Amino acid sequence: MIDYLLSADDTFTNLSILIDIDGIISQKDPLENNFKTALFAENPIELRILYESHLREGDYSSSTPPYIIVYHRSDESLPYDIEKKCRYSSISLASLFPLLDVDVIRTLSPQSYKLLLEKYRRLTTTTSQPLSKEGTTAFAIHALFGTDITHVQETEQFIRLLIDVHLTGEPLSPALVDQFLSFFDDRFFPHSQLKDLLSDSSAFFAWLSKRLEEFLHTLPDPDSRTGNKINFSHNDLSMKIYYLIANSNMPKPLLPDKLLDAELDPTDQWVLLLSPHTSHSTQEKDNFAAQDDPEIADQLEKLKSLADVDQESFLMKTRKTMESIVNELLANSGPEVSSYTLFEKLKHLEDQNRLPKTTATFFHTIRKLGNLGAHEAKEIRLSDSEIDTILSMLAYVLRWYKHN
Repeated sequence: MIDYLLSADDTFTNLSILIDIDGIISQKDPLENNFKTALFAENPIELRILYESHLREGDYSSSTPPYIIVYHRSDESLPYDIEKKCRYSSISLASLFPLLDVDVIRTLSPQSYKLLLEKYRRLTTTTSQPLSKEGTTAFAIHALFGTDITHVQETEQFIRLLIDVHLTGEPLSPALVDQFLSFFDDRFFPHSQLKDLLSDSSAFFAWLSKRLEEFLHTLPDPDSRTGNKINFSHNDLSMKIYYLIANSNMPKPLLPDKLLDAELDPTDQWVLLLSPHTSHSTQEKDNFAAQDDPEIADQLEKLKSLADVDQESFLMKTRKTMESIVNELLANSGPEVSSYTLFEKLKHLEDQNRLPKTTATFFHTIRKLGNLGAHEAKEIRLSDSEIDTILSMLAYVLRWYKHN
């Protein structure tokens, strides 16, 4: 966060002391600027020691002083001799987010502030009116989780939002929980149940796993899809769930015996994802892959054949396929962006809201798997199921790119 602030605001470039009134900057967020070193003072004694050790004899005429002292205080007062000797300025949530309700922002974690600040700067280009407490909370939800809650109209959309919320790894603040409860009320789930699902990630994933099992047990019944509260056959939701399973957020459910019977519709994606090597023939799988786009199906089949003989090359080729899509998306972004790493390119697209959450998740997963192929080839032992999962993610990415 401190590196971001120093690079984003010219007023920070010549500081020797930065008074952090609200504790925005964490010591776990190191300064990466090669010309400065961040030092942290939590109280007046620490400030005095750091000042005497590093700043008293410094060259204050330099445009890039070697040290930035981050002073965590609730006021802006400095000792007189330090105030006269050093450059200094202050930072607070109110100064960073003047259009937002600071009491709401203060309930968020400091790790959220950088992402929030990036989205906030776009907000200021469209409005100059301060947001209410409710408006600020809705803005924070949209900025942190990529979903405008006013557009959530179906249970499946709401489940996608809850997955994104819990994948952050941080508990929701009380203000965000209250906003969810007041906005959605009993629309999708009873009020008390929703509070539990919002507050406890492990409880949410356990609950979601149980709903998935119920869905799979009734899958062959044509009427069951309308009878279930959650329709897991939605393609992007099913891939989100499978991502949770692949990353051990949820256990892999056992397919009921009747799902393996001949009467089962072989085109159902959940059967293919959870049990890709059932009694269904290769031709049936090919039909499933080709039903939307024969060109994509052919591309996936070639990668599948490569995986059978060289898993290292398979992972690297999959990553290269995804990277070519990223480069095409950034074709007109200028020479600076073209020099970014793949990770930086993906973050650039995310910051511009050009990648939906699910798509971005699969992009990053494929990128990491490609790194595995490049650096840890001796450790690669992918199962057939894992290969099919990777191909399913790539198929999703390819379809998204072709139709957007």
